[in-house]
Amino acid sequence: MIVINEKAIEDFIKSHARAKSSLNKWLTGVKAATWKTSIEVVDNYPKAECVNGLWIFNIAGNNYRLTAYIRFPKQELIIVKVMTHAEYDKEKY
Repeated sequence: MIVINEKAIEDFIKSHARAKSSLNKWLTGVKAATWKTSIEVVDNYPKAECVNGLWIFNIAGNNYRLTAYIRFPKQELIIVKVMTHAEYDKEKY
């Protein structure tokens, strides 16, 4: 997959250094993926879920959440936001 907006991860890591290795591991896995369907996403990330077209990934044992859109035909994943679980709970998804 082509990852768009990696800057969201870089910015998040600046204030949440503990998330660095988990986010980098997630990023490496996504870049290596060639998902064609949502089933393939869940095969790789069983805790991932899609809500109204927005994918929600649990990072570091659910300590952090990353939201993204996936364009399967274009092989693109667009990061929307990276946040702590507490921050995510305040969002309306």
